[in-house]
Amino acid sequence: HRSASIDELTCVIVNRWGIVVHEMTDVTDEWDGTDNSGSPCKDGTYFYTYRYVTDNGTVKEGQGNIRLVSGN
Repeated sequence: HRSASIDELTCVIVNRWGIVVHEMTDVTDEWDGTDNSGSPCKDGTYFYTYRYVTDNGTVKEGQGNIRLVSGN
């Protein structure tokens, strides 16, 4: 029995107004707390949605939230 691996990934992070601040398309992608222009995002709650497809065709979708705290 072989484990399925992720073939396709999309993860979108938005602020509380629904404006996209970051998108990921690879499992090795990370978010460093900056927006698409490289400026630091304000502390607060951000929301994400994700969708991935495994190499055996299984599709998974979900959503959640992240609390960003800079510590400055």
